[in-house]
Amino acid sequence: LANGFQNLFKTRYIVASYDMYLRNGHQSPAAGIHTDLPNFHHVYETENDLSLYIPLVDLDDENGGRLSVLPEGKLRVPGNVLLKLLYEHFSKEPSCLDADGYVDPDRITREQLAAFVKSKAHQDLMAVYKGATSLAKASYADDFKKAVETKGTVLMFNNKNFHAAERWRNEHYDREIYVIRMVPIYDARIKLKSRLHGVPVNNLLIDLEKGTVHRSEQPVDLAQIPAAHKLKL
Repeated sequence: LANGFQNLFKTRYIVASYDMYLRNGHQSPAAGIHTDLPNFHHVYETENDLSLYIPLVDLDDENGGRLSVLPEGKLRVPGNVLLKLLYEHFSKEPSCLDADGYVDPDRITREQLAAFVKSKAHQDLMAVYKGATSLAKASYADDFKKAVETKGTVLMFNNKNFHAAERWRNEHYDREIYVIRMVPIYDARIKLKSRLHGVPVNNLLIDLEKGTVHRSEQPVDLAQIPAAHKLKL
């Protein structure tokens, strides 16, 4: 924020959702062309999710492990429709709603989620993802942009865009990446999950107008965000 991070966005708020540590050795295969498909551990995912991608070792021609990303102007998948489908499906289940009428992911049972995954609407969306991924591999493989990533340098990219990571070649130490995942706030009546793998998440609200970060014990309450500061689905 001190270096003008907020000037990159047209929205006021972003939620710092969770972080993760990635590690692999030279025997692991490359991560081929893909987009980060919906993961129901998170539930609230959009087509504009952002990753702050910080290599803890040098990713270069010698070591390998470099990330490459397809510019979204070439090809991308429709991600926001998933929020629409989730609300349309679970808003019909009173047990899944909170007092404000928001779908609460923490109230959705495994059985209810499994039913949604098998629904025609969700399966149709997965078919779109599968078709777009095949198209990216067949027709756009040469259009991916690869960057040399020096240890500690922050790379920001939309992880819903198609991307890939080449194989790590250094046999002496592992490829290590630290990632912070952030999500913009849309006018979807869906709450943020409170925990991920037993750890509190979604409790950091970045105010891009004031240049501040607000931390709370509970997930950011999206119902309290004024409608004027939410993006339209």
